[in-house]
Amino acid sequence: HTLAKAWLGLGGVASQRQQLEQAAPAYGRARTLLEIAGDAFGVAAVDLNLGMNALQRGQPDAALPMLRDAEQRFRALGAEDALGATLVAEVDAERALLEHAEALATSERFAALEARGANERQRWELRLARAGALAGVGRLAEADALLARIADDSDPQQDAIVRAQANVLAAGIALWRDDPAKAAERAGAALLPGLEA
Repeated sequence: HTLAKAWLGLGGVASQRQQLEQAAPAYGRARTLLEIAGDAFGVAAVDLNLGMNALQRGQPDAALPMLRDAEQRFRALGAEDALGATLVAEVDAERALLEHAEALATSERFAALEARGANERQRWELRLARAGALAGVGRLAEADALLARIADDSDPQQDAIVRAQANVLAAGIALWRDDPAKAAERAGAALLPGLEA
């Protein structure tokens, strides 16, 4: 179990450094050891990491089955925060595959998480993913409303990354509406100095 955690840590460090080809085998070794140790949560956590690694490598078709497996495991374990992170990644993968109806359906499962008290930081990530899913099916006004809530109510310091991602999505929506000036404004707002760190 300790060795599994070490491999998981090495995979996490490699991912943070964007050394994605090195991260994947480290995660794979961790997963094997966690299975041997009978750690169901650990296996699900590695599946989430492997799925996100595949997404970062531009392989959403490979990511989706891993993410769905992790979702089922986290759901069975009642691991709400991990379940939320997994569902957000699933929406990202479905959107990357242009499966917009599926992304919207996945995002509809966020409501149950929020009703059970998703933590404040994750709540904004759920709303951002939902806004992206809504935009994907052309429900732009609803997406705008969620993005406005992120801008108005999230914390500029603690939620800087989600706020920047929301501005990127808002810029994309502005382009779809043929409003390049607003797109440039929103894209400029995404360039937060804090993200450089």
